[in-house]
Amino acid sequence: MKALKAQGISRDTLPWKAPCQPYAAYIAFAITAIVTIFKGFDSFMPKFNYKTFVTNYVAIPFWLALFLCVSLPTRAARSSPRPPRTNPH
Repeated sequence: MKALKAQGISRDTLPWKAPCQPYAAYIAFAITAIVTIFKGFDSFMPKFNYKTFVTNYVAIPFWLALFLCVSLPTRAARSSPRPPRTNPH
């Protein structure tokens, strides 16, 4: 979106535009987060069971670590969008 805005291009001129974006992505993330949190709720009832807790929630720190390992080093390399250079020829 930022690159299109910097170049003065409207999303309406693109050949295909995803409907309901970016709000559909936010809603999908919220639903995924809710399902992830509550999918292992049975490990807390009637008594806490560490084996099912680890099985149900081990993926959360794993994917968080992967995300941080990828996004933190590349964040410094990102730059803000700028208008395209014009060729004098």
